Amino acid sequence: MLNRRLQTFLAIILGAAILMLARYFYFQPGVKVGEECPPFQTRLADGTAFEMASLKGKYVLIDFWGSWCAPCRKEAPELKKFYESWRQTGFRDGSGLELVSIAIEEDRSNWEKAIREDSATWPVHILELDLFNSSLVKTFQVREIPTKILLDPSHRVVAVNQGFEEMAVLLNSRIQKD
Repeated sequence: MLNRRLQTFLAIILGAAILMLARYFYFQPGVKVGEECPPFQTRLADGTAFEMASLKGKYVLIDFWGSWCAPCRKEAPELKKFYESWRQTGFRDGSGLELVSIAIEEDRSNWEKAIREDSATWPVHILELDLFNSSLVKTFQVREIPTKILLDPSHRVVAVNQGFEEMAVLLNSRIQKD
């Protein structure tokens, strides 16, 4: 009888572990470390044309977020601090870091309000109004937010969904030494 209970318990634990692992992999974006970032063109918040290729030579942090996403809004001050810390850094293989903010939204006014409230002063803000059906979300196969993708100056993916501390360690290892 004890053996049967133990078998049932182990089966439940194994099933839960498999479900958690499947969920983890499902929610990973479609881009992987080592791959080249998909090229794209779009419009910025002010209506000007934007091409991802214009940022070659810089590290780029692509941040998928939403004004309605509590974890996204909670990390906004840390995101701003991270950007300010790294945007003018001299790296061995590039100059500085740029932040590409891609908002997954239904309502433009909520997005504009969140940018103001969070003092998101970086220049590259992109609005995707069709939530998870929008073109950039599909291009990157984003299934949850926040999602962060760090690119090197040649726009190869060097980190996916890493914390700010882990990304700082990676960037610190690439700083130009005098």
